[in-house]
Amino acid sequence: MEWKLIDTAPKDGTRIIVCGETGQVWCDVKWVIRMRAGERWEHLTLGALRFNPTHWMPIPKPPNFIGK
Repeated sequence: MEWKLIDTAPKDGTRIIVCGETGQVWCDVKWVIRMRAGERWEHLTLGALRFNPTHWMPIPKPPNFIGK
């Protein structure tokens, strides 16, 4: 997988991985629209990001553990 520019990231609630200018990487991020706060990127458990992501990539599928 390769990093893509944030302008191409999905804004349909898809969970993704994002990265900022100083190398911060966050998983489980999605674009949200809040009535009072407006549009922003949020971590699913930590809330609004405190930096502006510049790049994104999809979250990879987990390994297949069937048969173990």
